[in-house]
Amino acid sequence: MNITEISEHTKKAVTKKYGNSFVFLHHTGGMYGIGCAYDDRLAIRRIIQLKNKPSDTSFILLVPDFRDQEGFSIGALQEFLKIDIEIDVGCAMLLDQYWPGNLSVCFGVSTNTDEQLRNYKRFLVDGKLAMRCPTDRLLRDLIRAIGKPVISTSINKTGEKPLDKIEQIGKLEWFDFSVIEESVSDEAIKEPKQSTIVSANKRSFECLREGQIPCKQVQESYNNPLITFICTGNICRSPMAEFYARDQMEHKGLPFKTASAGVFASGYSISTNSEIALKEDNIDSTDHLSQQVDHSLISRSYLVLAMEDVHKNVINNMFPEMKHKVYTIAEFCGDDLDVTDPFTKDRSVYDDTYNLIKRYVDIMVEKLERKFRAKV
Repeated sequence: MNITEISEHTKKAVTKKYGNSFVFLHHTGGMYGIGCAYDDRLAIRRIIQLKNKPSDTSFILLVPDFRDQEGFSIGALQEFLKIDIEIDVGCAMLLDQYWPGNLSVCFGVSTNTDEQLRNYKRFLVDGKLAMRCPTDRLLRDLIRAIGKPVISTSINKTGEKPLDKIEQIGKLEWFDFSVIEESVSDEAIKEPKQSTIVSANKRSFECLREGQIPCKQVQESYNNPLITFICTGNICRSPMAEFYARDQMEHKGLPFKTASAGVFASGYSISTNSEIALKEDNIDSTDHLSQQVDHSLISRSYLVLAMEDVHKNVINNMFPEMKHKVYTIAEFCGDDLDVTDPFTKDRSVYDDTYNLIKRYVDIMVEKLERKFRAKV
């Protein structure tokens, strides 16, 4: 079965060809893996035997992307699972930021009945269930087609290094079919990357396994989600947004941090007219130095707001796996205007630009405050 066929097949078509029990090869976003439906006992037993693992081994569950205009939909996830999970606002925001991605999160499920938990009992560790929404689109499509979570594990015998060569993996005959995009190559997976596993709930954070995403970064995201503003040179528009938003967050007692960057930037101070505009609101921006956007900054950001559509496109082309959190500032606020560059123009243009930015930032802060204050 080739890639195109798999992407178009429903659960009915897959089971017609392979029966009700099957193991598939996939790409998680960081490494090759094998998996099966979470309630496929025969396939799970087969995987455990192939890997020489203990019979009571627990696995991380993979779920599809449930995203709406407000971010990751916890309600849709719980409906898919058929159980309720324990989650606070900080953890919900981690899902907004890192899913799809290589972060596995452990959720408490203690409020459910024994009947609801029956199919999940073998996956519970200390009353918690580890889940991840994988980066790979084809894998997410398959999970949706199957209609239930799947398990995922690396391709290796217990105690050995995970295999990273598709030719080696194919010779093992560990799986029935493959759901790997043609664009995925051995070269792109020089070093297999495990997911980072965390437990985060009730304002308590614990790192259970350090993986591709540094635990310190995830904890900072949980405690103080980062909002990053993007423009061209990071000396006019994005620093005005950064400093004004920071002032508003502090005023409202919200935990969000702010930053800014440019698609072209190299250590310049904020422009004089931007500094003056902020100073009239008693906001000091004299310590600003422009910086160029990079992978680390976008990864650490809960939300990325670009001044223009062209900036958004640059970011999405550079980091397509993180486009779910990249918007223009107007788009995020329900508008479609670009915040155009006032650079080299007179003071009145800077004031108009600053007032437009303030209007959008005020809307953004109000949206984030509602989300943060809400009880998930």
